Amino acid sequence: MIKTKIKSKNKKDFDVNPISLIDTVNKVRYRLLEFVGYKSFSVGFPTYQGEEFLKTKLVNKRGRPYQSVPSFNPKLKDTFEDYNFEGYENIECEINFGSDKNPLLSVTYYAPITMNSFISDSFFAILNFEKKPFFELYYGNEKVADIEVKLK
Repeated sequence: MIKTKIKSKNKKDFDVNPISLIDTVNKVRYRLLEFVGYKSFSVGFPTYQGEEFLKTKLVNKRGRPYQSVPSFNPKLKDTFEDYNFEGYENIECEINFGSDKNPLLSVTYYAPITMNSFISDSFFAILNFEKKPFFELYYGNEKVADIEVKLK
């Protein structure tokens, strides 16, 4: 988990999808897996968990969408894909909304956040490489910070 203070430069809704974690040693870019936003006065209780959307449409045998999974909305742009780093592999984690016997797999992304100043907890699933990683947090193509992660 990476905790950050976020403030929108244009005072409008904030798009969390361009947030990514870059491993400069192993040349991979990780997509945000989960996001929780809250105001500082909320004492750790999330005031916004983000509306998740599926990248892959998941339907049952009758062709209807499942009720217990996030929606599929092809009109809402996934802005993670707007930013690429030459020589880096994008890593996205599919979430299984089903079971082992009936897997329902999709990557998720978020609708823009309606808060323009908040604290966020950003979660990433990272791969285990032989080389020790060095992480940088990015928003789009802009480097935000170097990140030290304690790996077990």
